[in-house]
Amino acid sequence: MTVEINDDPRAPVFFLSYARQRQLHRPAAPPQPINQHVKRLYRDVSEHLGQLVGAFPGEDPGFMDITMEAGDLWRPQLLEKASTCQVLICLISTPYLIRSEWCAMEWDLFTRRRVLSRDDGKPANAKAIIPILWAPYTVDVPAEIDEVNRFVPTDLCTPENVDLYQSQGLFGLMAAGDDAYRPIVWSLAMTVFRIHQRYWVEPLQLTGKETFRTAFGPRGA
Repeated sequence: MTVEINDDPRAPVFFLSYARQRQLHRPAAPPQPINQHVKRLYRDVSEHLGQLVGAFPGEDPGFMDITMEAGDLWRPQLLEKASTCQVLICLISTPYLIRSEWCAMEWDLFTRRRVLSRDDGKPANAKAIIPILWAPYTVDVPAEIDEVNRFVPTDLCTPENVDLYQSQGLFGLMAAGDDAYRPIVWSLAMTVFRIHQRYWVEPLQLTGKETFRTAFGPRGA
């Protein structure tokens, strides 16, 4: 069945799903900024995509939860963005896989949506999900994540860049310096751009009565 493609200009091109870091308790020490590396990645990908797909003045082409103002209804807005965004970027790490209820919910919601070809409006055998190695991990990868092709950098990346990313993750690349980090992020933005050009992910109409999985792995586990 062919579906009419109807892009919502308010929908994020990408949604950044990550395990939120909590503030460490350090007696007699001032609070330290948290999730700074994730915020930098979000800003960099947004800047690249602003050039690739365009964005309304003053608006980001993507979404991560730092964009919400104090007092916003966090859960409804987060779910609304996950139900309308076009690409899900997942920062895979040990906390993402085993500790974050929100990451599992975001994945569950997004994968309920149909991916359609922009060429003919028919269902496509494709995933609009980009799993990124954020930090090395030793835990088992749940089947639903393992079946999705991992991000492999290509554009502007040297074999050394790719090897470093695959061994240290994007978080580790930030410690290695901009020469290693920047080409990988450009390649990520290009991957989002290509998916967005080829596919349309049908919005999920939320009723407010849905329940979403809060952990990866077999249902009921």
